[in-house]
Amino acid sequence: MVVPFVLLLLAIALMPFIHKHYWENHYPKVAIGLGLITAIYYVAVLHSAPRMLLSLIEYVGFIALIGSLYVIAGGIHINMTGRSTPAVNTGLLALGAILANLIGTTGASMLLIRPFLQITNSGSRRITWCFSSSSSAISRGAGRRSVIRRCSWVT
Repeated sequence: MVVPFVLLLLAIALMPFIHKHYWENHYPKVAIGLGLITAIYYVAVLHSAPRMLLSLIEYVGFIALIGSLYVIAGGIHINMTGRSTPAVNTGLLALGAILANLIGTTGASMLLIRPFLQITNSGSRRITWCFSSSSSAISRGAGRRSVIRRCSWVT
């Protein structure tokens, strides 16, 4: 059942260029529809309802973990000063690699996203990476207001 997943990846990659306003308004419907196709296939055709229920339980647990990490990381403030240089970025990546081994990749990402945004927004050429659960987008803007407008999930 790889077809819905491939269709979703192609839609995420191409629809913002093909029909941006439609995609902005209907992305959740498309994603849920393709997910339901897969779920219905597993339940109706493969008769694997217990497996789907177990996957749902694991998914809810994962979302609870992500939410709790977000809340915990929201209270931890790591201040970085200076400009973004290749050496500083490499050091931040190395720190992230070490932290990922200690607290996991998601925890390291949650801790280091704010310092990364802080040092990259201090330079004259601003590049902000906004991460979501399924994709990443690079936004180039003159200021924070344009970044928030394009990447609404970053606060």
